[in-house]
Order: sequence, then C-alpha cells, then structure tokens
Amino acid sequence: MTIKRRIIVCGIDPGFDGGISVIAETPKNKHKVIYSSVMPIIKEKNRRKLDYHKLVMIFKTYLPTMTVIEKTQTMPKQGIASSGRYMYNAGVIHGILLGLNLPFIRVRPQEWKKVMLKGTKKQKIDAIEKVSCLFPDLSLLKSKRSKKPHDGIAESVLIGLYGFTCLNQENLNYHKKKS
Repeated sequence: MTIKRRIIVCGIDPGFDGGISVIAETPKNKHKVIYSSVMPIIKEKNRRKLDYHKLVMIFKTYLPTMTVIEKTQTMPKQGIASSGRYMYNAGVIHGILLGLNLPFIRVRPQEWKKVMLKGTKKQKIDAIEKVSCLFPDLSLLKSKRSKKPHDGIAESVLIGLYGFTCLNQENLNYHKKKS
C-alpha cells in the first residue's frame, strides 16, 4: 500500500512588504492555508533585512512540495539600492530552497494575476478581496493592532494557490524557471 503525501505549496511575495503563505491540499481537493505571515524581517544597523533563520524554519517545518516565488523586477522610479536589495532577497530565498533541496518556480506577477484575479483590475485590493472571499476566517492583518488588511499576505496566498494550477499542468517540474 502506498501512502500519498499531502501536497503543500508555499507562495512568496518576496518584497520587504511582501508575505509568505503555506497552503495544503485537503482530502476533498480543497485548499487550507496552514501558515501565513508578512515576510519575516529583522532590523540590522537601521536597515530592514530578511530574517533568513525564520525562513529556513518555515521551510523545514512545512517541507513544501513546491514553492512559488513572484519573479522580481525593477519598478519605474525605484532606486538602484532598493532594487538591488529586493533582488538580493529573492536570490537568498532561492539559495535557501536550493540548499534544502526544495523545488521552486518563479512566476511573473502578470502570469499569476491573470489566472487568480481574472475578471478584476488585478490591483492589490482585488487580491485582498479574493482571499477574504476564499478564506473568510484567515486574518490578513500584519499584527493584532493592525486595522488594514496586508496585501503582501493576500498576494502570497494567491501565488501559492497559483502553484496548485502549475502542479496540475506540469506534474512538478523541479526548479523550473518561468520567464
């Protein structure tokens, strides 16, 4: 008798104001968010920096079948230093996943939004509304004191859900990079 491993997908919006979510497939082919948070950040010398140790802990705890990372790109009017740190963060996440031998893909924002936010203007508020409808009990607040839903958490959930469509289409093509 073979035991089928539960499929777990991690979705990552890699920016400093991004988020990370872990979604598991339930027995009835539904999805359950088992972890969601803002991107783990620490302050070091008055600068924000990814908390690499927390990311490793998250990946080791949930051992995702696949991780889907939003592809980084420079944005108009964004400074060189901030663009560099943003892309560095994404590279560190790739390195952690490779070091832990966990499969991942990168997707362009336009690609996952086309599928997950179909019929909307594909804005951050649309992501918040969609996730709130799909998972009404999921808190999208950055902290207990927050009053406004965090778009980075919402987008990471949708990126993770998009990963399930990739698994269905590609049968888990390890470390495949989407352009």
